[in-house]
Amino acid sequence: MNQKTKNLLFIVGAFLVVAATVAYFLQVVYAPYGMAIGSAAIAVVRLSSPYNGTNTRIKRLVKFQLFSSILLVASSCFMFRHSYEWLICLLVATVFETYAAFVMPEEK
Repeated sequence: MNQKTKNLLFIVGAFLVVAATVAYFLQVVYAPYGMAIGSAAIAVVRLSSPYNGTNTRIKRLVKFQLFSSILLVASSCFMFRHSYEWLICLLVATVFETYAAFVMPEEK
């Protein structure tokens, strides 16, 4: 998968996660499916983009991003069960992702 495809898949996945979050609060029946597809897309992009460098700080930040992808998938699972633990998983994933997004450009 080339970089342009990965970027497009990540953007579509992120849009689906945000749209599914809003749709769930509007009680749309198909919201968990959008969340599952979006979180799976983000996880595929993260898993297919390994870091091969030697900088330990970037390695840690990439692990944060992988963990946030796992939390997004868990969030979609909780959304299917109609329990509100999905909101906690989504919040923690967002915190990890935001931290990595602000710190990583300084390191590269």
